[in-house]
Amino acid sequence: MIKPFYLRLLIASILSFSCGWIDVLGIVRFKLFFAMCTGNLIYFGLSISPDPIRLAAGVDKSPFLYLGIILCNTLGCFTYHWCINKRQRPLSFSLEGFRLGPGMCVALITTTPGIIVFVIQSSYSSLDASRSPWFGLLLAPCFGAMNAMTIESPLNCSAILMTGNLQQLCKHAVEYIETGGRIGHYNHHAFELGAIMPLFSLAGAASFAGMLWLNDGQFYTSYWASIPPFFMVVITFILYDYLAKYMVKEEQEQGQEQEHEHEQTVTASIILRLGD
Repeated sequence: MIKPFYLRLLIASILSFSCGWIDVLGIVRFKLFFAMCTGNLIYFGLSISPDPIRLAAGVDKSPFLYLGIILCNTLGCFTYHWCINKRQRPLSFSLEGFRLGPGMCVALITTTPGIIVFVIQSSYSSLDASRSPWFGLLLAPCFGAMNAMTIESPLNCSAILMTGNLQQLCKHAVEYIETGGRIGHYNHHAFELGAIMPLFSLAGAASFAGMLWLNDGQFYTSYWASIPPFFMVVITFILYDYLAKYMVKEEQEQGQEQEHEHEQTVTASIILRLGD
């Protein structure tokens, strides 16, 4: 069986690569951020700025659009946590007798609006109409749910927001310094995973940019710009449910080992005190 760290790396790297690709697509095609609330807050500020500044930035004159994207992103995160809190055993929840894992939960949150957007866009004969930034209201929940899943155990890194990985790195770096390099086995793996995630995100963004160069800048208008990464992400979510139990098993074993070591330390300390 593959080591748990490499299983985490497989899942996280595919999601991070796909998100890097989709982030560039979102900016080029819809002129908004699907996942970055900070970016949409900046766009909100520009949308209510004087027209010369707003037009120079290429921002739509719809402040409620960008606020709506933030709210929908949050809604996706809320829906994920609501589903997971309905679980009856680790890594799953029951819905009318049918048990779903976190990956399948996010896959459903992602697939439903994705299909709706695809059907609506297919019905438009005008390219400009199919590039309406309001489609972002349907797609933003997908990224909110995805980020909520990846930042929790067992991945413990963000496949979308690189700031989250930097925060994880800082946290584990402090632990590494304070313990003199004796960082916990599981945290050490989380440290390594967060350190390399930006590389896969950059690779995804660069790959999409490369396709734009090869296609004279028109690749973003093709269905092939969004359909492959969409299915890649959904399949990875489903695969996550199968592999997560092996990742969590290692984490649980590490926790039990650390608890056992702590009990031994406390027992030894008591014996020493009694001896004195």
